[in-house]
Amino acid sequence: MLEIGLLVALFAGVTLVVRKLRSPGIEHADFDGEFVDLPCPWCEAPTRETDSACPSCDQAFGIRIT
Repeated sequence: MLEIGLLVALFAGVTLVVRKLRSPGIEHADFDGEFVDLPCPWCEAPTRETDSACPSCDQAFGIRIT
């Protein structure tokens, strides 16, 4: 019975380690010391909160007013 418990604990530990290694996590870019964590919804490039368009794909942000 003890061996089964150790095997289950070992399997759970290996599963947690593998999941942690495979998860991409949150990546943050740094533009000249300015913290950036807002990805472009179209190309997922890092953007600043003050950007009106994506610096990578040039898609405009916000509500289109015509």
